[in-house]
Amino acid sequence: MKKADPVRLLIGGLGLIACWPGVVLAQATGSAVDSEVWQAAAEASALHERPRWHQLVHYSPRLAGSVRSDIHSPEFFLHPDGANSSQAELQATIEAMFEPVNGLDESHAQCRFPARLLWLQQELPQVTGLPTPECIGYGNWRGEGGSEITSISLISADGYLRNPSSLYGHVLLKLNERGYSPDPGGNRQNLLATSVNFGVDLPSGESPLMFIGRGMLGGYQAVFSHARFHQNSVLYGEYQQRDLWEYRLDLEPEQAALIVAHTWELLGKEFTYYFTGSNCAYRTAAVINLVLPEGQSLDNRIKPWTMPHDIFNHLAGTQLNGRDLVESVIYYPSRESELAADWANLNPAQRTLAQRWLAEPDLTLISEAALSDADEAALLDVLLAYSSIQTEYPLAWNGAPGLTELMARRAALPSRAAPAQPLSVQVNGEARAVPGAPAPVHRANYPTLLETSGLWNQEQGPGAMARFRLSYYDLLARPVARPEFSELSMLDVKVTAFEDTVQLRSLDLVSVTALNVPATGLPGTRAWSGRLRAGYEQTGLACTDCGAWFAEGGPGMALGRPGNWAAYGLLEGRLDSETDGVLSLTPRTGLINHWGIGFSSGLSAAYRWPVAQAADSGDWLLDAGMRVGSSQRWDVRLRWQHWDTQEARLSLGTYW
Repeated sequence: MKKADPVRLLIGGLGLIACWPGVVLAQATGSAVDSEVWQAAAEASALHERPRWHQLVHYSPRLAGSVRSDIHSPEFFLHPDGANSSQAELQATIEAMFEPVNGLDESHAQCRFPARLLWLQQELPQVTGLPTPECIGYGNWRGEGGSEITSISLISADGYLRNPSSLYGHVLLKLNERGYSPDPGGNRQNLLATSVNFGVDLPSGESPLMFIGRGMLGGYQAVFSHARFHQNSVLYGEYQQRDLWEYRLDLEPEQAALIVAHTWELLGKEFTYYFTGSNCAYRTAAVINLVLPEGQSLDNRIKPWTMPHDIFNHLAGTQLNGRDLVESVIYYPSRESELAADWANLNPAQRTLAQRWLAEPDLTLISEAALSDADEAALLDVLLAYSSIQTEYPLAWNGAPGLTELMARRAALPSRAAPAQPLSVQVNGEARAVPGAPAPVHRANYPTLLETSGLWNQEQGPGAMARFRLSYYDLLARPVARPEFSELSMLDVKVTAFEDTVQLRSLDLVSVTALNVPATGLPGTRAWSGRLRAGYEQTGLACTDCGAWFAEGGPGMALGRPGNWAAYGLLEGRLDSETDGVLSLTPRTGLINHWGIGFSSGLSAAYRWPVAQAADSGDWLLDAGMRVGSSQRWDVRLRWQHWDTQEARLSLGTYW
């Protein structure tokens, strides 16, 4: 920093006294006012302590009032100690903004940190001494004319149980160019828009348990990257078969510009990734928080962790500029969801014909059925959609006989009217929601559970239980905005209290269950089901001083009716720390029913057999439960279990 001229500082200070806080500095002599005036104003108002500055540099509080930036990339800072000193970084930023322009200097601070410049211009007096570098890279990023980015959306991708980094869903930003309209007849998806993603580049073959373990301990680095939204649409909607929800935000132009500028600053910058903290939800929310009133945040600051559902639960209730922050919600069904909806609209005769044609691809089967043009078109559309999903069954023949003829026959038929799609769902009232569309993400349960129970144990008598679950849902939870017939929970702790004892009943580190019920029943659509669970638990309901660390799980199959019921069978193996039975096999069967959003029930029966012991030395594990409640915030449950004794409990759960 160059030495300040005392005379210039005095003149600048008098100007500030005369005009502050009107943000206009009189230029009586017409001479340029350089960085020293901004530096003096920043010092006078302690600008380096402002929450917005801390958000722009991603400072987090440390001990004794100090701060440290969460960003590890040294190129993000303009002062050698900028990661640890908000004051030094601010002063270095102000000085760098006034550096002379040297041709097409993309390294100029105004080109590298446009969001910092926008904020400084809002907070400090107007000046005439700022240079005007030509920032080609940033100019291309924000767009110009018809391609200028003028609106921002948050995108939610459903949870994906086959990828450990996406178990809980994913959040990304979408930067919409001028003219984007989510209304019918408009450019709904805006596939060429830019999407901004925060995530980890996982090593190939990384297991869910390894990812969660390392992620909890900060074992990965994550960065912001960008791509065309088309690439995300293909990856999530067609390859991974995940539904997408777009939440378009109602922002003023200068607010959208600040977000666009800050995403440019963040591209490629490294953060430590934490599975429940510094994840895609938290970091994406931090970008949106830049335009919210100071002290307001999309992430729930009551708890020190953030999940994707946290963001959308809070997003729907947030106001900005006196209006709802969310302007509209748009649903993009995956290819598999579209196929399921089209299949559901076929009549029994059409479905039978589809099954016959898959077994023997012959167009005469369709011709002889003498279907109306509309019915035949609906049938052919289902078969063609099925061919685009299945890569291992006869319709993905790579040009084998049958597919070409099918496409030609469909082309000869009249086009069908586009099926009703939930083009836009208003957050308040949802008057434009199409019946039958899935509930949007912000209608899901809040992810963290605190549950209290009264119980009766056949051996230990009356007692109580307290339960805390960090996230997310179980098999009986409200079937809203989550994979059907699935469980995904982490850090689920149960503590029981009887007359003279307090016990740790169980500590589930992670529990994942996926019961894959085919939506169509077409060949090749049946997927394996499975279960994985690890943690610590008592070795029976009757004991008071017992317990074992364990890991268990295994594959199985499920059948049922999507949206209603699922029956399943699993064959699980179990490793635990007991001295008398380290390895066990557990065949398990069960039934899950969802009788609507407000009521679910479940039954399961399992036999756990220690392999090293006689076949009749195992234990029966019987379980029956029900849930009542349609609220996002609470439910009531009744559960009965048999495991070496019987226990019943009545529970009230609150979600937050």
